[in-house]
Amino acid sequence: MLLVTGVLAVTMDPLRRLLKDAAIAIKGEKIINIGKAAELEARFPNAERLDGRGMLALPGFIDTHVHSDQALLRSFADETTWRPFLFDYIFPLLRYRTTKDALVSLQLCILEMLKAGTTCFVDTMIHSRYEFDVLASAVAEMGLRGVLAKYVMPQAAFENNKIDTRTFHSEDESFASAERAIEHWNHVNNGRAQVWLGPLVPRDPETCTPSFYMRVAHVAAKTKTGAVLHLGAEQDDLKFFDESFHMRPVEFAWAYGLVGQNILLIGGCWLSNDEVQILVRTKTNVVHSPSANMKMASGVAPVAKLRGAGVNVTLGTDAGANNNAHDMIREMKAACLLQSISTMDPSALAAEDALACIQGLMKSNCTLTTKSHRRRVHLIFAC
Repeated sequence: MLLVTGVLAVTMDPLRRLLKDAAIAIKGEKIINIGKAAELEARFPNAERLDGRGMLALPGFIDTHVHSDQALLRSFADETTWRPFLFDYIFPLLRYRTTKDALVSLQLCILEMLKAGTTCFVDTMIHSRYEFDVLASAVAEMGLRGVLAKYVMPQAAFENNKIDTRTFHSEDESFASAERAIEHWNHVNNGRAQVWLGPLVPRDPETCTPSFYMRVAHVAAKTKTGAVLHLGAEQDDLKFFDESFHMRPVEFAWAYGLVGQNILLIGGCWLSNDEVQILVRTKTNVVHSPSANMKMASGVAPVAKLRGAGVNVTLGTDAGANNNAHDMIREMKAACLLQSISTMDPSALAAEDALACIQGLMKSNCTLTTKSHRRRVHLIFAC
């Protein structure tokens, strides 16, 4: 038994209690109690003590948008918009990456996240060029909780050579590989690992087929997992969906089943009022990546408006190449400042709201948290 004493505990419970001179009781790998130091010291008189005076105790952060294979690429493609960023810089380089390269990049990414207080992350598109078992094993060994989204591709991608399909030859093979990863790794390591689907971003008329995205939704439901979908981050996306389907991005997701509590939609910079209402009705999660959106001039997600309507909004750092960091404290600040200037209201996204976003919380609903997460506490020096 260990007691960390004398901390200021930010509980993030439904009442958002702040406990001064608090103590945290830890037994084995679990936090079993948080309360006033005097009470817990009396209850556990024989516990080992760790003096936490002058420190702030916070639940671990959740980074819901990470591309771990790009952690080594910071500052590689600065001052570019999304199309040259991907097609002139990132994709050509990643074609030559090996599993060993991806492993080193993942380990660096995890170390940086741990240093900044992140205890859970979503790796949004783990490509077929990497051995999934190697990367999943590394996540388990380094102690974080991870949602690892296995990249899946439509049949059209294999027929026009516009993207790197690597070892697979068909959509069926792509899904079979994802389902094997789910079978072998989902909920292993005491539930710390989850495997979801990370489908190809829908923004190309030659590869965006509704049947593929319906299949993603079906497999996610069948395996009781989820999907992470980059959607509507750029103005170009609006034109694509309008010309190709006569829909807006979230209307497309709704039409083909990619909405709900098991879906993370990354982007949402150009949402209409009707799209916001779809997100509310379906309880779909939105991921906001403020630093990456600003760096690439993508747009501004209406976070304050979404939260006010009842949408669960989380935060993500995105990739090393378009953020240059995996620091959720920095991301909170960016999110608050971006909402302030975009709404001309300095209270649009308060610090407490941003803190809730990086723990997957919306009001009292813990839609992205697990029991193990709610027992986790990370200590940082108070400024």
